[in-house]
Formats: sequence, structure tokens, C-alpha cells
Amino acid sequence: MERTAICCPNCGAVESVNSVLCHRCGAPLQAVQVVVRESFWERVTITELLRRLCIAVFLVTYGLALFSGGRLWEVISPGQAFQGAIYLLGSLSGPAVLLGGQWYRLFTAMFLHYGIIHLFFNMVALKVVGPETEQNLGKLRFLVLYLLAGLFGNLCSLLYFGMRLFQVGASGAICGLLGALYMIGRARGGVYGEILRRITTRWIVFTILFGAFVPGIDNAAHIGGMVAGAVLVKVLGVRATRIDRVI
Repeated sequence: MERTAICCPNCGAVESVNSVLCHRCGAPLQAVQVVVRESFWERVTITELLRRLCIAVFLVTYGLALFSGGRLWEVISPGQAFQGAIYLLGSLSGPAVLLGGQWYRLFTAMFLHYGIIHLFFNMVALKVVGPETEQNLGKLRFLVLYLLAGLFGNLCSLLYFGMRLFQVGASGAICGLLGALYMIGRARGGVYGEILRRITTRWIVFTILFGAFVPGIDNAAHIGGMVAGAVLVKVLGVRATRIDRVI
């Protein structure tokens, strides 16, 4: 819950978080406002913001599908109305990018999902690998890596499938986190690094095998994202120490 009130450090009066001066004693409250903003920034995680954004975009997509005549069950098994909605919102379409020059779709497709099952699995995966990566990289580097890995994964998908491509999902960016975690494990070393590498290796192998044997899975985006994440860790660097969070 967002904080809406602060206490004057001089007299203890309760003021709005947006107040500039205390109404009782006239003391300035800017320093207190800074502390409140900083504490909020420390509490929030980029991982959770990304998850909420993907969920919000999915709800908008579903709403557009229903508005355009889609059925309620399209939330599970998307039909033409849902496909039209995700195209309108920026799905990665080969013809739209290569013929129409709509390169923004390399970015927007990362936040769209093809049905609630697709969304569920990606959000679970992000919940699993996101916090550990964010604790090792910090918020800004984590966000930069996530977005760039997702963009590179989508670019690899476009190069591989070309005009046949119609794709959405955060999995390329999430696979970027897997590649990053593997390299973080190597950089950290010791017992922690060894455990991190082993767990991440299992995830990577499972993801690639799953994409190889299950129809409709975009392994080009997955592998591209992993490679980008691994390289970006070397470029961006990691925190000197891993920051634990108690949630």
C-alpha cells in the first residue's frame, strides 16, 4: 500500500505526503518526502513491476477481444478476435516488421501473451528467476538486461522465421535472465555460484528440450535471449555483493 501521510520531524504533526510545510510549526518537510520516496523504491522490485505490467496488458488484450466480438473462452483458447487484439497491440509479425517497417513490435511483443495459460507459465518463470537475478544485478542493470535480452531474442526469432513469424511472449527476456544467472554463478564462485550454475543449467536444458519437442514454442527467441543475457552480464557487471530481500 502506498504511503499517504508523514509526520513532521519537528513537532510530530501528521501531514499529507505532498505537504511542503508543516501546518502546525511551519517546518519544511521535503527531507521526509525524500525518505518516503526512497523507501518505496527500496521496497518495490522490477520483477514484480514487470509481472504486473504483463498481467495488465493481458487484461487489456482480453478486453479488446471481447469488445470486438470475441467469446469468453478465448481467455484460454484464443480465437480470431484475440489474435486481432494482440496484433493491434503489437505482436511480432514478420510481414508487419519486414514489409511494414513496424520495428517497435520487437519491443511490444515482450509484454503480450497468447492466452492465460501462456501468461501463467511465463509469470511463474519470471517469479522464479527474476528476484535472484535482480538481487545480483540491482534494479537498473536488471531492467536493461531484461529488455535488451528480450529484444535480441525477438530479433533472432524474426531472422529465423522471417515472413512466417507471428509471436508474442516474455520468454525471450526471461531466458535472458537464465543466461545471466549462469554467468552470475560463474562470477560469484564458491558454493553459491556452483549451486546457481547447476540449477540454471537444468532450467536451460529443460527450456531448450521443451521448445524442441512441443509445437509452437519459439526456441529461436529462447536461445537468442539466453545468449544475450550471458553476454550482457559481462558488459553490465554484477553487484559487489548480492543483496537479499525479505518479502
